[in-house]
Amino acid sequence: AYPISCSLVGSEMCIRDSGYGVQLAALDTHEAALKSWSHLAGRYPDVFGSYQPTVVEAQRGGKTFYRLRVKGLGKAQATSLCEKAKAKGLPCDLVHS
Repeated sequence: AYPISCSLVGSEMCIRDSGYGVQLAALDTHEAALKSWSHLAGRYPDVFGSYQPTVVEAQRGGKTFYRLRVKGLGKAQATSLCEKAKAKGLPCDLVHS
């Protein structure tokens, strides 16, 4: 994940404010989620280039799917990332990570 500048906000604030992330997709396989990230990072390096993806397995309605997320962000950072993604016409949801 993109590093949080703890020196600017203090370590206590850093710990409290790093529980956010963004969800960019929910796909049928882990591999599809990683492929989606490769596509996004390659096509929009100005938005995603400095981040690392996380794939989170989830169950819903008896089906397994894989959420493509960037985790470990502060709320403002996650909000900014989503705004940039949405400006490119991409889906993005703010999540607690």
